[in-house]
Amino acid sequence: MAGQSCYTSNESTQALLELSYLCTFPMAVKAAIVLKVPDILSAESTPLTAKQIADRIPGTATSEAKLERLLLALSTYGLFAVSGSNPRTYSLTPMSRLLAKEENGLSLSSMFLLNTETSHLETLQHLHEAVLEEGVVPFEKAYGQPVFQYFAQNTQMGGIFHSAMSNLSVILMKSVLKNYDGFKDVKVLVDVGGGTGLNCSMIKAVYPHISAINFDMSFVIAKAAKMPGIEHRGGSMFESVPTGGDAILLKTVLHNWDDTGCGRLLSNCYSALASAGKLVIIECLLAEETDMSSRSRLVASFDLAMMTVFKGGKERTATQFQNLVESTGFKDFKVAVYGDVLSVMEAYKI
Repeated sequence: MAGQSCYTSNESTQALLELSYLCTFPMAVKAAIVLKVPDILSAESTPLTAKQIADRIPGTATSEAKLERLLLALSTYGLFAVSGSNPRTYSLTPMSRLLAKEENGLSLSSMFLLNTETSHLETLQHLHEAVLEEGVVPFEKAYGQPVFQYFAQNTQMGGIFHSAMSNLSVILMKSVLKNYDGFKDVKVLVDVGGGTGLNCSMIKAVYPHISAINFDMSFVIAKAAKMPGIEHRGGSMFESVPTGGDAILLKTVLHNWDDTGCGRLLSNCYSALASAGKLVIIECLLAEETDMSSRSRLVASFDLAMMTVFKGGKERTATQFQNLVESTGFKDFKVAVYGDVLSVMEAYKI
């Protein structure tokens, strides 16, 4: 039952103390990334001891004993597999394999670097102020300017952010395309807020018959490379959306905006689509009823992150998305695929 404790008194104390130290572990993962532990283990075909890993860490002498403590701590969260006892050996797990760079440089390590940066931690110090005052955006409270303006001026942080978002997008989009086949009958796809064209490129790799229009702000489109079968267009989605598509894609766009902003955007999408056109929305879905699953905790974390960075930004339930979409004229809303992270929703202009 929602709200009912599942802990005894002693378990509650233990759970609360663990929660109080929870920020330690993302920093511990960051330490392992900076020390290149995932890449070192990925390069080997057999498990390594702490000493063998330490010997492979570039730079000055490494403390084998402290490295062992770090590895053991992270193994309690499933980051590394531990074998033997004297000496112990360590290897990657499916989770930590995502932190090791693939041949194309893809990994989720940049997500940890982003979420453990000083700017992120400083922003969270103002979380309570967003609750006390409607107009407060914690990031802007901490740094005096909107997040993307800050990233534009601080190129190192901007680079980490764009690397994290790009790598995460590729990994999650691969999963979407594996489980969702709703693009198979699309002839012309308009990707609204599509950045430099990554979504269109990945969709066309699976469905090469599609012609795509990648639409974003002009300064974003200016950085987009030429891609066969993809037309880049610049403009404001709150003014208009390109016409000519029989499907419009909104991938992780709506969670940046409040209901009013989403309504304006969805109305523009409705106007741009031909009759019987399809709207495809890819977003995280909040659970209709709160539970303690890891998926619910993850999406709740995303929701708090949106609250700290964007004015009005938030994650939504399927019902909330349905209400938004249908209020602008779309019909036949459904969740086509429930994903572990991203889910796919559809609606039609009828």
